[in-house]
Amino acid sequence: MTAEGELTSELVRPQLSEVLPDFAEELARLLRAEGEHQLADDIGAQRFYGWCTCTDDFCQSFRTAPEPNGAYGPGHRSIPLLPERHDQSSMSSMAR
Repeated sequence: MTAEGELTSELVRPQLSEVLPDFAEELARLLRAEGEHQLADDIGAQRFYGWCTCTDDFCQSFRTAPEPNGAYGPGHRSIPLLPERHDQSSMSSMAR
């Protein structure tokens, strides 16, 4: 695929905040609470690439970038986030 094709593909994908607005807002808030201000600021620009294609019935993961071929690579890290409450009503609004 050409760089132009990749750019076009990127522009037609909805933003995460359009697909999951409550989740995007909570994620940005939690990232800021952990001192991850740059990541929090970038949430609004993240594109929704699709739901996880695993077959686990409990999975609600999604991608904000193309799936890598192999490992995610150097610099990849996980940031534990601790929401204040796990209210089923707020969690169900984030479910697909």
